[in-house]
Amino acid sequence: FGCDTPDIAELLRTGQFEAVIVSGWYLKSYLQAIWAGLRYKIPVLVRGDSQLRMHRSWPRELLKRIALVPMLRKVDGFLVVGKRFGEYLLHYGVEPEKMFTVPHCVDNAWFSSESRITLSARRKMLDALDLKQDAVTLLFVGKLIAKKRPSDLIQAIRVMKAHGVDVQALFVGDGPLRASLQAESSRARIPVAFAGFQNQADLPRFYALGDILVLPSNGDETWGLVANEAMAAGLPVVVSSEVGCAPDLVDEGKTGSVYGCGDVEQLVNAVESLLPDLDSEKLQSAIRCKIANYSISAAVEGTMRALQAVGSAAGLGGDSTFASNEHKSS
Repeated sequence: FGCDTPDIAELLRTGQFEAVIVSGWYLKSYLQAIWAGLRYKIPVLVRGDSQLRMHRSWPRELLKRIALVPMLRKVDGFLVVGKRFGEYLLHYGVEPEKMFTVPHCVDNAWFSSESRITLSARRKMLDALDLKQDAVTLLFVGKLIAKKRPSDLIQAIRVMKAHGVDVQALFVGDGPLRASLQAESSRARIPVAFAGFQNQADLPRFYALGDILVLPSNGDETWGLVANEAMAAGLPVVVSSEVGCAPDLVDEGKTGSVYGCGDVEQLVNAVESLLPDLDSEKLQSAIRCKIANYSISAAVEGTMRALQAVGSAAGLGGDSTFASNEHKSS
């Protein structure tokens, strides 16, 4: 409730806008924009990534049923980033014809090009992190907080080392669990490095150090854009069954693997199942083909389709109005 923008109503009333795109409903500002759009009969499109696996208390679920659901049913359209957001909307009674695919995306070309570092640069970075050159490196990128379950990766490394797998972990990110994770890895005597927080401009170099991205998060990870980033950099991904992107980005055994959230044995099996094909062109080709569907251009095209549909329904010129601006939007 700290993001309070009451002037949005007057801005929308006087601004001659043809549509409003709102990035969710978890801020007061977003709710104010949605209600203002509905009040002044400006088509409202809501983009989100909520999923039914999110952990919510029963009072919040009740409040959602009473206040949120009626609003969702009034919204003109939804920009659906992935399968689980579509399931979420259907669960709360949104009509399928109001849903438009607008995939979650990152700048694939940028992550791909910036992650191509020289062999000598890679060796120098691994040496600085005190990691081996030839071991399989499992990469964790994100905040070191409870919902992301980073300890699961350390436990999995310990099991794989016992299996005789030459494996190590690199944690990129910081957070309140860092000290306990360092202590845990030290006690277990397993090779784990902590690179700390990194600006996004530096992230591709760290993806270049990894062999597999592991995202062990619970259901509050409504998507997991680090999976997009890693795949754009050519890495397969192992994600928990609770992570929102799992049914969209992971083709089992082809672009990565999905395991039961919190099940370390399944995590180990998921990682080990990918090891024989890590250097294969077949794996790389599958990753490139999959992530190409989650691009900025695909998101733009989906957004334009949604704008044309709600514009037509509202009698605002529809196809011709929005089509004339398509090249500028993209």
